[in-house]
This record gives sequence, structure tokens and C-alpha cells, in this order.
Amino acid sequence: SCGLGTRMGKGPTIFAALAVVPHGILSASSLIFHTVPKERVVNRPMIWQEFRAHNIIFGLRSVATTLLAWAAIYKPSVQQSAIVLSCFSVIIANAFADVATAKLRENDVESTTATMPYWEGASIETQRKFKTFYAYCQFIATLTCMACANPAWPLCVLLPIQLASLLMTLVRKGLISARTYHIGYTASLCMPFLVGVRTALYAKSIEFPIVMGIAWALYQLRRKGVSKYILWAPIVAARIALGDKVLSPQLW
Repeated sequence: SCGLGTRMGKGPTIFAALAVVPHGILSASSLIFHTVPKERVVNRPMIWQEFRAHNIIFGLRSVATTLLAWAAIYKPSVQQSAIVLSCFSVIIANAFADVATAKLRENDVESTTATMPYWEGASIETQRKFKTFYAYCQFIATLTCMACANPAWPLCVLLPIQLASLLMTLVRKGLISARTYHIGYTASLCMPFLVGVRTALYAKSIEFPIVMGIAWALYQLRRKGVSKYILWAPIVAARIALGDKVLSPQLW
């Protein structure tokens, strides 16, 4: 549980929680760079303003929900409040991301994931597989952020968010190729699955397989054009209503 505490091992400490804060500062610090282009670079995966805004928003979401999951263990009396705040953090992050898109997107046909540039020679089928995995992982990330159980879940989601910016910077400097970016980013997206499998095996729980199933169902509905707010509203309501009856630090 990344040193953030567990009912089955060592308890949480203030130091572990404070150690998460610099990750949030790191995400926000990208605003000091004023040379980030507003338009996406067409042929290479490089940082542009809309991507940076989304990166900050979802990075801070992971930090906030990690701290809330930690708080639920550190002080069990606030667990229900932590669950509610985690759920609202997800909705607020989505809303802020929409505002950022409205203000910063230059081309309505583009999106931060679906129109990401690939390397020369990448087949349509290869691109489709990458895009499907990227989109599916976004739903996994959102669900793990509202789980408010294992602090390692929202924390590990932060890795691909921050690594993507680093990899894009390396692409801009000519140190890695577009292919290397996609391979590296895809590898980082596997981290939540590793944490989830570890939880399933170590705690003998079925939480993460259920999360994977819900994420796939949400992804399919989103593909059919269902509004993300319509998708997430009943999930948020159900998570708040369930409280710690299903997802609980006591289980892992």
C-alpha cells in the first residue's frame, strides 16, 4: 500500500501522506513553462496546452483521492466523508477538464487520446488497439480514484499521468521516438492492473475484477455516445450508498 497504511500490516503515518503532496506540486509546476504550444503537433506526441491542463487536473485528482483513502485508514470515523469527497473529486475533475477543453481546444475534431499521433508505419489496427487500451484505462483510473479503499490504487494511476509528460518532453527533444512514447506509456498503464492483481491475490478479494468489469461496461456505453455525466452519476450514487460495505480498507 505504498507505505500509506493497511489494516493487515503497519498503520498509516503522517509522513507517508505528506510524501504524496510533492506529486501534486510537480503536476501544477508545469504551468511555469510558457512556451507550450496551444495547438497539437501533428506528427509527434508532444505536450500542448489542452493536454497539459488535463494532465494537471487528473494528476491532482489522483493526489487528492490518495490522501482521502489514507485519511479513511488513519481516522476511520471520516471514512464515509472521504468516500463522498473522492466521488465528488471525480465529477469535479471531469467538469474542469471540460472547461479546459472548451477554452484551449483549437480543433473540435481532435481529442487528447483518440487523435494522438503514432509512428510512421503504424497500421490502423495497431492504432485502434492502443486507443482502445488507453480509453479503457481511463475508466479504470476513475473507478480506482473513487474507490477510497487501497491508497495505492489512485496513487499508481498517477504514474502514467506524470510519465506521459516526461515522455512527450523526451520526444520534443528528439531523445525518443513516437513508438517509444507509446510503448513506455502503455507499460506505465499496466501499473494499476499489477496493483489490482496483487490486491486480489493477497487479500483474497474480488474488488479489482469487479472494477475491471464495470470499467469495460462504461467504456462500451461511452463508445455508443452516452454522456459521461450520465454514466458516472449512478456509479457515484452507488459508491456513496455502499460506503464501506463492499470496498473497505479492512478487506485488503
